[in-house]
Amino acid sequence: MPVLAGAIPPVLSGTTRHLAAADVLGWEVRHLMAISDLLYGAYARQLKASLDPERIPRHVGVILDGNRRWAAVQGNSAAQGHRAGADKIAEVLAWCEEVGVEVVTL
Repeated sequence: MPVLAGAIPPVLSGTTRHLAAADVLGWEVRHLMAISDLLYGAYARQLKASLDPERIPRHVGVILDGNRRWAAVQGNSAAQGHRAGADKIAEVLAWCEEVGVEVVTL
Protein backbone atom coordinates (compact mmCIF):
# COMPACT_ATOMS: atom_id res chain seq x y z
CA MET A 1 0.00 0.00 0.00
CA PRO A 2 1.55 3.37 -1.00
CA VAL A 3 2.00 6.02 1.69
CA LEU A 4 0.70 9.45 0.80
CA ALA A 5 2.46 12.60 1.91
CA GLY A 6 0.77 13.81 5.06
CA ALA A 7 -1.04 10.48 5.57
CA ILE A 8 -1.87 9.43 9.11
CA PRO A 9 -0.47 6.03 10.14
CA PRO A 10 -3.31 3.47 10.38
CA VAL A 11 -2.27 2.45 13.91
CA LEU A 12 -3.58 5.73 15.26
CA SER A 13 -7.25 5.83 16.05
CA GLY A 14 -9.93 8.07 17.46
CA THR A 15 -8.84 11.37 18.95
CA THR A 16 -5.14 10.65 18.53
CA ARG A 17 -5.62 10.12 14.80
CA HIS A 18 -7.66 13.33 14.54
CA LEU A 19 -5.04 15.37 16.43
CA ALA A 20 -2.25 13.89 14.30
CA ALA A 21 -4.13 14.93 11.14
CA ALA A 22 -4.45 18.48 12.48
CA ASP A 23 -0.70 18.55 13.28
CA VAL A 24 0.19 17.40 9.76
CA LEU A 25 -2.16 19.94 8.19
CA GLY A 26 -0.78 22.72 10.41
CA TRP A 27 2.78 21.78 9.43
CA GLU A 28 1.88 21.77 5.73
CA VAL A 29 0.10 25.14 5.94
CA ARG A 30 3.03 26.73 7.84
CA HIS A 31 5.50 25.49 5.25
CA LEU A 32 3.35 26.61 2.32
CA MET A 33 3.04 30.04 3.92
CA ALA A 34 6.82 30.23 4.40
CA ILE A 35 7.36 29.36 0.73
CA SER A 36 4.72 31.90 -0.29
CA ASP A 37 6.37 34.60 1.84
CA LEU A 38 9.77 33.78 0.34
CA LEU A 39 8.44 33.98 -3.23
CA TYR A 40 6.50 37.17 -2.51
CA GLY A 41 9.62 38.78 -1.02
CA ALA A 42 11.64 37.91 -4.12
CA TYR A 43 8.87 39.28 -6.35
CA ALA A 44 8.65 42.51 -4.33
CA ARG A 45 12.42 43.06 -4.55
CA GLN A 46 12.37 42.46 -8.31
CA LEU A 47 9.43 44.80 -8.77
CA LYS A 48 11.06 47.55 -6.69
CA ALA A 49 14.32 47.20 -8.64
CA SER A 50 12.41 47.63 -11.91
CA LEU A 51 10.87 50.97 -10.89
CA ASP A 52 12.20 54.06 -12.63
CA PRO A 53 12.82 56.63 -9.86
CA GLU A 54 12.05 59.45 -12.30
CA ARG A 55 8.53 58.08 -12.89
CA ILE A 56 7.45 57.53 -9.27
CA PRO A 57 4.60 59.95 -8.50
CA ARG A 58 4.91 62.43 -5.65
CA HIS A 59 1.20 62.05 -4.79
CA VAL A 60 -1.05 58.96 -4.89
CA GLY A 61 -4.81 58.97 -4.24
CA VAL A 62 -6.56 55.81 -3.02
CA ILE A 63 -10.32 55.24 -3.13
CA LEU A 64 -11.21 52.94 -0.25
CA ASP A 65 -14.04 50.86 -1.68
CA GLY A 66 -15.13 47.24 -1.77
CA ASN A 67 -14.40 46.09 1.78
CA ARG A 68 -17.99 44.97 2.43
CA ARG A 69 -18.22 43.19 -0.94
CA TRP A 70 -14.88 41.46 -0.34
CA ALA A 71 -16.02 40.37 3.14
CA ALA A 72 -19.34 39.05 1.80
CA VAL A 73 -17.56 36.95 -0.83
CA GLN A 74 -15.24 35.60 1.90
CA GLY A 75 -18.22 34.83 4.15
CA ASN A 76 -17.12 37.43 6.71
CA SER A 77 -18.81 40.39 8.36
CA ALA A 78 -18.52 43.95 7.10
CA ALA A 79 -16.41 44.75 10.17
CA GLN A 80 -13.95 42.02 9.20
CA GLY A 81 -13.84 43.43 5.67
CA HIS A 82 -13.07 46.89 6.99
CA ARG A 83 -10.33 45.48 9.24
CA ALA A 84 -8.77 43.65 6.27
CA GLY A 85 -8.99 46.87 4.22
CA ALA A 86 -7.28 48.84 7.00
CA ASP A 87 -4.53 46.21 7.19
CA LYS A 88 -4.03 46.40 3.42
CA ILE A 89 -3.92 50.20 3.37
CA ALA A 90 -1.19 50.04 6.03
CA GLU A 91 0.77 47.86 3.58
CA VAL A 92 0.10 50.30 0.73
CA LEU A 93 1.34 53.21 2.85
CA ALA A 94 4.52 51.29 3.69
CA TRP A 95 5.09 50.52 -0.01
CA CYS A 96 4.57 54.18 -0.91
CA GLU A 97 7.03 55.30 1.73
CA GLU A 98 9.55 52.65 0.63
CA VAL A 99 9.60 53.85 -2.99
CA GLY A 100 9.49 57.55 -2.21
CA VAL A 101 5.88 58.65 -2.70
CA GLU A 102 5.63 61.85 -0.67
CA VAL A 103 1.84 62.22 -0.24
CA VAL A 104 -0.97 59.66 -0.10
CA THR A 105 -4.59 60.82 -0.02
CA LEU A 106 -7.15 58.33 1.34
